[in-house]
Amino acid sequence: MERTLLILKPNVCDNEPMIRLDLQKKGFTISHRSKICLTQDQASDFLGNDPNDESLPKNLQYMTSGPIVVMVLIKYHAISALKAYLGLSGTASDVTSADPNNESSTAICRSFRCSESSEDAENEISFFFPDGKVMALFISQAAFRYAYFLAPTYAGQNPEAIKSYLDTAVYPTLIKGLTDLCKEKPAKPVKWLGDWLLENHPNIPKVVD
Repeated sequence: MERTLLILKPNVCDNEPMIRLDLQKKGFTISHRSKICLTQDQASDFLGNDPNDESLPKNLQYMTSGPIVVMVLIKYHAISALKAYLGLSGTASDVTSADPNNESSTAICRSFRCSESSEDAENEISFFFPDGKVMALFISQAAFRYAYFLAPTYAGQNPEAIKSYLDTAVYPTLIKGLTDLCKEKPAKPVKWLGDWLLENHPNIPKVVD
């Protein structure tokens, strides 16, 4: 699993509900979300201070002209999946084309910013969500343990079949548990997650009084 950052700029904040719904339909899980107004200093810290960047003053002015929505998205190959969904190639600021039949994709392509690489994603997530590294650690550890547990069962099988099983039977429940973990921030996160997974196991029927 992988994380990426998506920023909805001021002119599309009102479209956030539609955009979030469409992203979730495409298989993205939103683990963190915040609506904020950047100060000039904050925008400068985030965008950088490259004196050779002629577009920087305009970008700083735009990013501080109104509220923005920042979201952390989780999905298998999230960075490339989000860029493909947006119709994006090149750098994080370049827009090429969007599906004209997908209104939400077109709207995002006109007014968004997304992470370019895994390193960029973690740095950008940490900028807006300082506790985001905890989520990354749990994702990597939990995914590794699941993969190790499943390895003997799926030894010799097609890698695509293993990926399909993880995507459909493991990751959805795991990501939901990790998302709830970040919201709850329990004193003993490992125990809390273990109890949550036992309580919310999709293949174990719940007892109804």
